[in-house]
Amino acid sequence: MALVQSTGLCYSFCMMKTVVISGNEYPATAALVQSALDAEKNVMVAVSDSNTEIQTPGNEATSYVWHKTSPVSARSLLLEAENKFESIDCGFIVFDSEVFFSKFNVFTLENISRGNDEMLVSMQYLTYEFIKRFELAKKGMLCFVLNPVMSIAEITRNVRSAQNAAPLTALTAAAEAAFRAFAENIAAVSVGKAYKTLLVERGIEDREIFSKWLIAYADQYYTVKKKISAKDSIKWLRSGAKSPASRSFFSR
Repeated sequence: MALVQSTGLCYSFCMMKTVVISGNEYPATAALVQSALDAEKNVMVAVSDSNTEIQTPGNEATSYVWHKTSPVSARSLLLEAENKFESIDCGFIVFDSEVFFSKFNVFTLENISRGNDEMLVSMQYLTYEFIKRFELAKKGMLCFVLNPVMSIAEITRNVRSAQNAAPLTALTAAAEAAFRAFAENIAAVSVGKAYKTLLVERGIEDREIFSKWLIAYADQYYTVKKKISAKDSIKWLRSGAKSPASRSFFSR
């Protein structure tokens, strides 16, 4: 399709082609991986390096065994994607509190060390590598995806909003808050840079519906040529958010 001059947008030929999905490893990201494949994206997805049997996608996604405690592994993950697909258009860094809670719900010395490495340090390694590549390429998008869960403290403050959900214990609740702050500040400093940053938070919808919306929205956001304000760049969006093609998206 031709360039749409009146809105400052372009479609089809400049939409995302290659995405890297990481943060939580597959199969926690299965819905997002499938939605990206359904949208005809090239997909590189991180899989676990644990000693148990590694679960890999049974579809067209390319997997990479990611050693979360290693900055070299984060770099190698992206190099593998570049070697296979030539370039990376978007990096999705997923923080799924529900998944992390199942691993680190007990407050132990082992979980303090391993949990912080897996939930926070690994995300920072990945973010650093994505930014380096996007700055060199002078294009790209970094999308932080948060699936939040209420903490024990939040439920204590507001019992009625709990809805029988299993509350996050201290380690995962602290990591979720740190991830949120980290993503917001990365987004704030990315304003005016060659790459975009998008912050997205899942609501009550199921993973499949959320993932389909997210891929479609990210495609639109990636094509937007008009600069995003600092105020808008640090907002967490949910399903149903106004399209970035909408004039009102830029006028708040």
